[in-house]
Amino acid sequence: MTAGTELRQEHFADHRSLPPLDHLSRAALYCTVWRFGLYHPLDQVAVFRQADMNGPLPYDDDYFDAVVSIDGIEHIERPFDFIRQCARILRNQGWLILSTPNVSSLRSRWRWFLTGFHNKCKSPLDETRPEPRHHIGMLSFPEARYLLHGNGFRITEIRTNRIKAISWCFAAVAPVAYVATSWVFAREETDRSQRRRNREILAQMFSLPVLFGETMILAARCEKG
Repeated sequence: MTAGTELRQEHFADHRSLPPLDHLSRAALYCTVWRFGLYHPLDQVAVFRQADMNGPLPYDDDYFDAVVSIDGIEHIERPFDFIRQCARILRNQGWLILSTPNVSSLRSRWRWFLTGFHNKCKSPLDETRPEPRHHIGMLSFPEARYLLHGNGFRITEIRTNRIKAISWCFAAVAPVAYVATSWVFAREETDRSQRRRNREILAQMFSLPVLFGETMILAARCEKG
């Protein structure tokens, strides 16, 4: 599943005969092959279908070992339904690899503070001509985690595609942001179990891929029953 001019008609590849995707980079390799049409032995077993990411996906329950979505979720109107569909078609302990522009980076947050717009969506969208390429649902890391953890997934790994040199210019802000965020979390939350989760969220929010990366790449396990 990738972003593009035909986002509402996404391509899905049936690779049930492939070995389980037990590593994020391996999934990224498969995804690159499918997206750009490069020659690879996998092409000999790929079967592609078209589907609408806003609606029911055309696969049976517990059908896949892995689902990969490249920069697609920020384009769709119903991201919660899409994640629930991914959970439905994945087997227990299957993988969801999800990428989206990283609006939680310090550089993107600085742009938001100054202009009200994030990186990858730097100016108002053309409301007179809505189209699938528009970034209508940009997700921060806490929002992405809520979306996944609230629908049967558990994030196991966070990565990024790259860190631009300019992003390191904002490193000096990180300690101040950490102290401020920690203070707010402690002040606003009284439930013990949620406080434990908040500590985990805080650590993830201040990981290098989230603070400085261009694209947020999440690997999440599907946990059923």
